Amino acid sequence: MSVTRSQPWARALRSTARRATVLAVSAAAAMVCAGIAAPAASAAPQADQSSSGNSTRQWSLNNSQWEGQSFTPSVSDVLSQISVKVFFDVGPGPITMKVYDTTGGLPTGAALASQAVTGIPTSTPNLCDSLTPTTVTFDNPATLVSGHMYAFTLEVTAGGVAAEVCANQQTYLRGVGITASPPPTWVSFQGTAYQLLFTTYMGAVDRATAATPDVFTVVHQALPMPSSGSCADVADADVAYGTGIHGGWQKGWEPWAVTANVGAHGGWACIRALVKQGSQDWRVNNAYA
Repeated sequence: MSVTRSQPWARALRSTARRATVLAVSAAAAMVCAGIAAPAASAAPQADQSSSGNSTRQWSLNNSQWEGQSFTPSVSDVLSQISVKVFFDVGPGPITMKVYDTTGGLPTGAALASQAVTGIPTSTPNLCDSLTPTTVTFDNPATLVSGHMYAFTLEVTAGGVAAEVCANQQTYLRGVGITASPPPTWVSFQGTAYQLLFTTYMGAVDRATAATPDVFTVVHQALPMPSSGSCADVADADVAYGTGIHGGWQKGWEPWAVTANVGAHGGWACIRALVKQGSQDWRVNNAYA
């Protein structure tokens, strides 16, 4: 009986292959732990219609004035996403994006799709050009037909919410900016050629790969206990760091807070955490929960 023995180089190759497999699995696990999205298995939605360029106008958006844009898709497919430049003046608060069929270039009938808009930044006027567009992904997207005109709208129904939508007069021949003041009666932008700064994306979103982890920025703060013994009396104007947040201090034990009645092993202090989720406003402690 003959016995076939592996050559040393063959054993080395098998060992190298096993190590490569382990390294590949380890790298994939590291990507998941770090919150890095793996490459999508299917094609992402494709940009279709767009009006871009520098902003020359900002249109008000509140519960007495809505804004929108008509557009004509070049392909027949689902309208999965729309990006638009918008920011809060007063808020944040609920804003809804809707997609409609049109008659005469203006919205008509029931909405074909509707989605709450999230991630809108709080900014100041005249910053449209440096503003990152807010992208809305529809949970139940509408299927649109190439060559037919549709419209999307930004609608506010709650009081105490004010936003601005960025626009310009770039030539876009497949639609026009629209406004409703008061809602819900829509007209074109005062007979002008103003367009919202927007992009539509056609094609289904791969939900398994589209989601990205929330990014939280957390600043832990601790200050000495006031002489009153109450954290409600903390003077925190100098540690708001532009967030506009005051209060939220809680009693906590800190090793550096040496007090006469406790000794050199720590003492009571006032602590809090400033938290920012993605592009949303700063909150104090667990206000996102």
